[in-house]
Amino acid sequence: ELNTLWRQLTESKLVLPVKHLHIFDMDGTLAFSPGPTPDNKDLYRYHTRSWTSPHGKKPSDWWNDPVTLRHPFKAPPIKSTIKAYHSAHSDPHSKVIVMTGRRDSEGMRDTVKSVVDNLTGHEHEHGKNLFLKPAARPGEKEVKADDWKVEMLKRFMGEHPDLKHIHIWDDR
Repeated sequence: ELNTLWRQLTESKLVLPVKHLHIFDMDGTLAFSPGPTPDNKDLYRYHTRSWTSPHGKKPSDWWNDPVTLRHPFKAPPIKSTIKAYHSAHSDPHSKVIVMTGRRDSEGMRDTVKSVVDNLTGHEHEHGKNLFLKPAARPGEKEVKADDWKVEMLKRFMGEHPDLKHIHIWDDR
């Protein structure tokens, strides 16, 4: 009986109000993402044929290069967080999103989507349940990831008037 009711609800276009918002970070939260260790930098240089650090300038550029999330680099799941993700995803009154401070670009967007889809087993769509930090516009200073996440949180709160709880999983 319960399965029949659940199927009817999920097959219909009935949208239940969002009462619980679950926000998951990717790097260090859903996955043990590879960092810019000396060994990884050497591997990066070999696979990109680059003899400088990613983009040659700042250490933070490692996190904004999609190559660092592709083979041979691995981002194994953090099982406890993946379990929390699936638990949240099973609640019909929950909205589950993934946000990352990695800078949005076409290459990064596709790579992050692939990594997150593989980690969670769920399909993600940029701007719907997957968000990357926007790149700075020409002449503007790049926004800090934490500041951007706070602004996005305000946006989500405005979009869901029935929201009762916000659950944030982040390694910061």
